[in-house]
Amino acid sequence: MANTAGQATATTLLIPLRRGWALWCRLLFAASRRFPWISEPLRRQSFIHMAHWSLVDELGGQPLGRTAIYFESNFDASMEEYVDVFVQAVPWHMRVVWAGGVGYPGLYPSDRYQQWSNAHANAVQHYYAAYDDATTSGVAAAVRVDDRLRPFIERAHDMDDETFNREYERLLTEVGPWL
Repeated sequence: MANTAGQATATTLLIPLRRGWALWCRLLFAASRRFPWISEPLRRQSFIHMAHWSLVDELGGQPLGRTAIYFESNFDASMEEYVDVFVQAVPWHMRVVWAGGVGYPGLYPSDRYQQWSNAHANAVQHYYAAYDDATTSGVAAAVRVDDRLRPFIERAHDMDDETFNREYERLLTEVGPWL
């Protein structure tokens, strides 16, 4: 289950863990904070706004009976596309966390994993998207264009026509991939 606002989607999963798996996750999460290369392939996924994993034993003051992973993410895709990208791009990252989930079906075929994931999804109670009609890649591209355009505008007042045309063409060539 996921909620969508324009281009952005939010999901929240609560996955109960098999006995002993919480210790593995604590070690993994600590290692990924200490060694950024562990989570770097996940952080490189440009369509993700945010992703966060927590280990919880209770929710709203109610004991769960076992430790669970509480996962939240906001991203530019459908839930199916989100899962498919991870299954294809970083399968070992998926396995080292989710394989300890109760009833984990494996990653392949991905539709079984998708069904398992959906069974643990929770309705998102609140979700804010600052730019609901834009993707994270689009916002990043706009920032890059703005970073190049502002200095050009400041210099343009002092340019003659020939210099302006030359510099403007150079600017368009530089920012073209982001437009």
